[in-house]
Amino acid sequence: MLLVGGGIASFISFNEKQQLLGAARELQTYLRSAQTRARTGTKDDSCEALESYQVAAGNGANSFAVSQICDGGSVINTQSHDLPSSVTFSDDFNLRFRVLAGATDGAQIIALQAFAYRYEFAVTLGGEIQEGDFTE
Repeated sequence: MLLVGGGIASFISFNEKQQLLGAARELQTYLRSAQTRARTGTKDDSCEALESYQVAAGNGANSFAVSQICDGGSVINTQSHDLPSSVTFSDDFNLRFRVLAGATDGAQIIALQAFAYRYEFAVTLGGEIQEGDFTE
């Protein structure tokens, strides 16, 4: 019975970590997509001159938004993306990938949490989206 109980507890812990890791990787995919769109200047017809792509979320939220920032700072074509309900952002973040460069306006650490786990990864000033890790 003890072995079975320990096995079940290990499986639950593994499953919780995998759910958090999957959400972080999904976010990283959207960040890379926004960065690629900024580098190539991909924009809607309603945007006369594209300044950047923005990806942002608030502390405690389990969704994030990807938006186009057009000339003059107007925000258009905002698309919201949900993470699993158990996963939330530990801090606010707001990244802007500049047109034709793919660099950001500032380096940031993005932290997600679920259950008893926290996962962090960095986005550098140059736009590199680094692999992250679980933190205590």
